[in-house]
Amino acid sequence: MKVRLKRIYIFEIALLIFEILYFLLMSNYNNPIGRSFVIVCFLGILLVPAIYFLGYKKDNSFDRETAIKIEISVFVGFFFICFLLGILIGFSKTAFSFDVDKILNGFIPVLIFLVVEEVFRYTLIKSAYINKSEIVILTILLIILNVLLEMNIGFLDNKFRWFIFISITIFPIIAQELLCSYVTYNFGLLPSLVFKVLAKCYIYIFPFFPNLNDYLYGTMHILIPFVIYLADRKYIVKINRLDRRRGKENRFSTGFMTRPLIIVLIALIILVSGIFRYQLIAIASNSMIPVYYKGDAVLVDKKNPKDTLVGEILIYQKSGKIIAHRVVKKVEYEEQVFFYTKGDANNNEDSYLIEEEDIIGKVVYVCKYIGWPTVWFNEFLRKE
Repeated sequence: MKVRLKRIYIFEIALLIFEILYFLLMSNYNNPIGRSFVIVCFLGILLVPAIYFLGYKKDNSFDRETAIKIEISVFVGFFFICFLLGILIGFSKTAFSFDVDKILNGFIPVLIFLVVEEVFRYTLIKSAYINKSEIVILTILLIILNVLLEMNIGFLDNKFRWFIFISITIFPIIAQELLCSYVTYNFGLLPSLVFKVLAKCYIYIFPFFPNLNDYLYGTMHILIPFVIYLADRKYIVKINRLDRRRGKENRFSTGFMTRPLIIVLIALIILVSGIFRYQLIAIASNSMIPVYYKGDAVLVDKKNPKDTLVGEILIYQKSGKIIAHRVVKKVEYEEQVFFYTKGDANNNEDSYLIEEEDIIGKVVYVCKYIGWPTVWFNEFLRKE
């Protein structure tokens, strides 16, 4: 066992050294196929001695079919929800839509990388089956490897782009790699590989996809591994035939606590994304004191701007900024509606005219303090 663990250490150190060299030499290289080729070649070279020195155990887990069914069910639900949203927010062609060359040039390198990565993960995890700390280290290294594959330092030239990259790329990668190691440890190679293919390759299959914004897209790719993990964990508890009391405790912790949390999180995501009639927007100034203050959040009704009355508070966009001020005058001219606004705490009216296309909606409710995290993030990102 000690000899085997030493060999695992050697392979993990080799992977770490490669990641450091890759970051130093190729982090600015913007050819995704070339980046995949380099990583696949190294993993393939590392995989051969790993199988030779550690051995390759046949993947004969009797539970793998159940794990695959769980994954497929969750992804079917994900696609169903996405395409329902698409009916409301519209669809757009993907970058690979009906282009065979693009599909093959994109899909084949990704598929090869996924197969090599998951076989490498399976070989090391089954060799370190007793020592979970080695599995944790391996998972961290594979997270770094996937982040490096997606990273282009030349593009990440300011804090805002770093924030976007962390939100929609790094967090989903962490969730996916954690799930893959968990699934490999408990169910074997095939379920982990199926999950990766479903998560990474569906974009090459669908010729069009709903116009989800980046934050909603990233959040869904965090929720999918989490939901699959909960279902797998529930199945593991079931087959282990825990006593009734242990089963009740598990149902309480995974169902009674996590399901409301998921519902609340999804509701917040929908409100912040603005894909439906109502949207939650943080207030970043004190121009409307005492109605609301900086750090509050307002619930916005995106109804027809023509229905807005004098005295109501409009949310509109001007010069790239979202502003919430009260309507002091409404003018109709040639079937167009124009508004004059003023902040309650300001001495003068705003110097610009608000047109219909500037308007997001009107304020219907104020939520105290909950907008502070967004305000702090935006202020941090503007500091260069």
